[in-house]
Amino acid sequence: ADRANDTYEDDAAVPGADGPTLSLTEVSVDDEGFYYCKVSNPSAAYSEVASLGIKRKLAHWTLNKSDYDAVNELYLDTAGGYHAAVAVAGSVPVFVEGAAAAVSEGAVAFDPNTRGVVSVLNPSEFTEQMTLSAWVKWDGSPLGEFGNIILQKGPAWETLMWTWKLRQTGDGRAGVRFYNNFGYSAQTDNLIEKDVWSHVCVTWDGLAARVYINGILAAADMTGELGPDTRGDLLITGADDFPGALDEVRIYNTAFDPVEVAYLYVDVSGVSVCLNPNDPVLQVYDFNNDCVVNLSDVAEMASHWMECYQVPDCIERPTL
Repeated sequence: ADRANDTYEDDAAVPGADGPTLSLTEVSVDDEGFYYCKVSNPSAAYSEVASLGIKRKLAHWTLNKSDYDAVNELYLDTAGGYHAAVAVAGSVPVFVEGAAAAVSEGAVAFDPNTRGVVSVLNPSEFTEQMTLSAWVKWDGSPLGEFGNIILQKGPAWETLMWTWKLRQTGDGRAGVRFYNNFGYSAQTDNLIEKDVWSHVCVTWDGLAARVYINGILAAADMTGELGPDTRGDLLITGADDFPGALDEVRIYNTAFDPVEVAYLYVDVSGVSVCLNPNDPVLQVYDFNNDCVVNLSDVAEMASHWMECYQVPDCIERPTL
């Protein structure tokens, strides 16, 4: 077993695992890694490599001033210990009112000097899945030529694993894009309102990348692959001034389903989400358009009971 899927030289044998089948029970985070079997006599043969990951919340930067370590200049991770360092030593973050319960000094208006840098964090390393979640408040200012980073894995476009940005504007709103140089491009229409906190989320399940805005699926793509820079820094915003503020940045090593994504939005906003407004049943029976078929819809139907506009059954011939 090994924590890195690279060479055999530094790998360690699993104690007692000398049979044809490797079984791991009662596993924990300490057991995460890559596993394979080695068959040897005068020579050796190796099996394919299998990964083991414990699905969980890897990181949670609240971006509250109370969760900022001013002495060591760190945005503290309250979940996994992946504290994000301020990019330029001596820079002081600007804290603003946040999205979560409108906490005073509960979000950060990032600039290039105060962006966060995490040196070792690859969310999909052992699970080949991930979910990225954040609250964004765009201030309406123009975006960078190539967009403005929310989160990014790796510094260089040619090799980065992925980047997640506010990208392009239209109709007074901004779009969101998850993409890289290796084929992925899941991009929303212009759904981010100016000066309003919006929940943005990306899931990657090993094949498809999906972008959600305020709990609703907005874009998807399954034509690419993640890039090779698995060891590059994970960045919270980029080298340009971020046009607004970020709050409640979370990373999971599992791909959330639509219901789980909706709850990420609901838990902070308190606003309900209609996951499938185009459901055929809702289209026919949800008379008051509240995403629920119940007695209110019966009452709505009853209020129009016996209305009839059929000729000649209900409407008499006009008198000439």
